[in-house]
Amino acid sequence: MKPLIVQVVSSLQVGGAERVALELAARLPRERYRSELLCAGPEDSGRNLFENPLEAEAARRSVPVRRIALPGIRDATARGEVQAYLREHEVRLVHVHNRPTDWQVVALARLVGVRGLYTRHLPYRDVSRRQRMAYVAAARLAKAVVAVSEPVRTHLLREELTPASKIRVIPNGIDLGKFTLKNDEERTRIRGKLGISENAFVWICAARLAEQKGHKYLLDAFAQLAEDSARTLLLAGDGPLEGALEAQAEKLGISAQVHFLGARTDVPALLGAADAYVCSSHSEGHPLSVLEALAMNLPVVAPRLSPITAVGADAFIEYFGPEQKGWAARHDPAELAQAMATVERRKTYAENARAFVESRYGIERMIDAHTQLYAEILGR
Repeated sequence: MKPLIVQVVSSLQVGGAERVALELAARLPRERYRSELLCAGPEDSGRNLFENPLEAEAARRSVPVRRIALPGIRDATARGEVQAYLREHEVRLVHVHNRPTDWQVVALARLVGVRGLYTRHLPYRDVSRRQRMAYVAAARLAKAVVAVSEPVRTHLLREELTPASKIRVIPNGIDLGKFTLKNDEERTRIRGKLGISENAFVWICAARLAEQKGHKYLLDAFAQLAEDSARTLLLAGDGPLEGALEAQAEKLGISAQVHFLGARTDVPALLGAADAYVCSSHSEGHPLSVLEALAMNLPVVAPRLSPITAVGADAFIEYFGPEQKGWAARHDPAELAQAMATVERRKTYAENARAFVESRYGIERMIDAHTQLYAEILGR
């Protein structure tokens, strides 16, 4: 029987780590491996994180999805369910993509003789002493730790004390087949569905509405530009700050120009309707959303975070703020607004950006690198 490799996430939200996990589960060579997606996480704030469009996409792509409530490793029932699943399905390898599920599942898997690894998708600012010790232990138990960029590798070495011998740098990849360039007719049609005029300059940010993504500063910056009523900002994503951000937009007097679109599975179409992309994150590991925008030949405004500058796309990105190697504590809305205004004045698309992404960050590279890593681990 072919080995079963399970990608583990803590929710099925539309996020970068979750999308990578689904792509791996769907694209691993089926002549060599069987794949499943395990959602092992808690129910949060009364909202069932298991209910999400990603599950429907997994079904369309013939990826089985399992669910186990895992509120924490101290929950004996949850521990038993995870370990029973691993034994009964004869899982050979687990690959975990979120914290703290990563160290918890790797430890539980090790106890029943299942090999494990985890991916660090971004550097964290809040690694406590207790967490550091948990990851020191997890790295010893794991067969490998994947870092999505060199800055994340540095974070693993310095903050989580991960042995260099365990780290493998594998950048996340883009499925360029999903990001097809739009002609004028398609662009007009998409804008019409969103209620946006053809003459509007449309900014888009596709990111979870959470503190890490810095939407507060983006709204403050957009308010400085919003005297032109034709200017529009699309926010694709949901999250815990949605209500607060909607209230902020109302207070700033820009609610008519800011479209809160919620979690979307049609981000490529939304990018096709936009003129430029803006990222206001405090921290990134490997900026998938920026690469997706570049794949649509959109110019990008982004903070000067080391994981973003490390992408090597300076020709297509207008940076703002000072160089930051970890978590950017705050952004200056005036600097962000100035960068956005600079892009608007150019009124040109980022020609050749798509070719750049294809040459370095195509999804095939990511799948091939993981396939090789899995073969090495299972062969040990």
